[in-house]
Amino acid sequence: MQTPSHKLNSPHALSLIETICLLCFTATALALLATAITSYTRSVKIGNDRLMVETAQRVASLNSIDGCIVKGCDGGSACPHTQNGVQTGYFDHDTNTITGEIPRGYNEYHTMEIDGRTFEGKAGTMVIRIEYDGTDYTLSWVREGYNAGR
Repeated sequence: MQTPSHKLNSPHALSLIETICLLCFTATALALLATAITSYTRSVKIGNDRLMVETAQRVASLNSIDGCIVKGCDGGSACPHTQNGVQTGYFDHDTNTITGEIPRGYNEYHTMEIDGRTFEGKAGTMVIRIEYDGTDYTLSWVREGYNAGR
């Protein structure tokens, strides 16, 4: 019968120390891989809120050709999205359209910025409001219908 000390010197099997080291190296490699993937995912998401603002402005400018920034509205005299000469709509990230009602929130981060203005709110609670006065677009992040900018 072989003793444990003989197993340490065996050229055909892994010793207990080698097995423990192999497990530790594997666990460390997996942890580093998971950290790298998480870090990469975060770095990719950094531009999401900023890119959504650009998308919202482009969608609004395309919609305004038809008369109103809100999809499906012709912008006639009875346009419900116009008050005091300013059209107001909200960017719906799920459908990439401008709607008249505030959709479900979609911001990725707690702090967003538009044109040097900072907006704060919990992730997943803010949406982009677009206001168009006929010449300029004003975008802001809002929550529950209130401007959250400072």
